[in-house]
Amino acid sequence: MGVQPRLDDLDVSSARLFLTVAELGSVSKAAARHGMSQPSATARIQKLERQIGLQLLQRGPTGSTVTDDGLRIAEWCASLVAAAGELTAGARSLREAGASHLHIAATATVARHLLSRWVASGPLETTHIDLTELSTVEVAHALREGTADIGFLDGRQRLHVLARAADVMRRDGTAVYPRLIEEALGYHEAVKEVCAVQVKPEGGILVAASLRRAHRHRLGDPTLVGELEEHMAGRLEEGLRPQETRIFEEVPRSVQGKVLHREVREVLAREQRPDGT
Repeated sequence: MGVQPRLDDLDVSSARLFLTVAELGSVSKAAARHGMSQPSATARIQKLERQIGLQLLQRGPTGSTVTDDGLRIAEWCASLVAAAGELTAGARSLREAGASHLHIAATATVARHLLSRWVASGPLETTHIDLTELSTVEVAHALREGTADIGFLDGRQRLHVLARAADVMRRDGTAVYPRLIEEALGYHEAVKEVCAVQVKPEGGILVAASLRRAHRHRLGDPTLVGELEEHMAGRLEEGLRPQETRIFEEVPRSVQGKVLHREVREVLAREQRPDGT
């Protein structure tokens, strides 16, 4: 095989199916979860393998195991599924607010190869989408200026949701993107989930993090917060570093596994009130 995988060869439904196979270790169990027959699921995975030119699964009598190449592709599939979810969530929040237009800024690969599939397959039929194809720098500028509701970037064979405009934080008049902080802390071996929020406009940036199973015993460790903040200090400019880091047993997530920034913001806001309500 040996062909370099291409981001635009992946579609959301196949990516989601492959992630389920990887999770359950069984095509038949994944097929049942997705409400399809095992032959259909097998054909979908095999088509995905042909499209990207890599063997993703090692089939055996006791189930399917993910190959080394499959593990790499699983990361890209996860980013694709998460980004498609951000698009749908952005459209839903605008509908709830009474808006009818979703303004998207995206780099070329996303705009030309992915967004048309998402719009066709997702619950976006009632939303008018204004798409602007921009460079990476221009996508960031559009979000900072508020001319885009959500921005998508592709790079290093991965897809990134830079931020929704509503999630962009500001410190001393400068835009701060939550994803930059979350990725920096996410590299620490003990961290499972990260959520960066700003409780008040132009206020301090707070970070909530949960720990991986192997590090749960450190939940009450008084040195852990300092260790995490030192870790971020080596990876973030001073203006991006959070004011406070909190350790949660679990960071709130949706049923799709998406970190819920709004719920984290509400929890931290309550803790900052004198009466805690």
